[in-house]
Amino acid sequence: MFAGKEASLAKHLVATAELLARATEVTVREIELWIEHLGPVWGTAEMPNGLLRWATAMHREGLTSATPEEYARFMFGELALSEWKTKPPAGEH
Repeated sequence: MFAGKEASLAKHLVATAELLARATEVTVREIELWIEHLGPVWGTAEMPNGLLRWATAMHREGLTSATPEEYARFMFGELALSEWKTKPPAGEH
């Protein structure tokens, strides 16, 4: 059906849609985790790592089947997957 770059783009678009599409309601706990992990870094260069820490917490608590690695791949691409931090900086909870 698709070849080369088109196939790669198609796979990426499908993976993105699967990652972002949700058929369930957002829970109070998910919002609490969002505030906990993104509130302190909102509007800073640390936001992408805050999002990945949120994704890690969501996965750890069984609130999503999407892995933190899938979020990292979506946000940074394959090459940067090993670069993201799962632990918050010192002083951040």
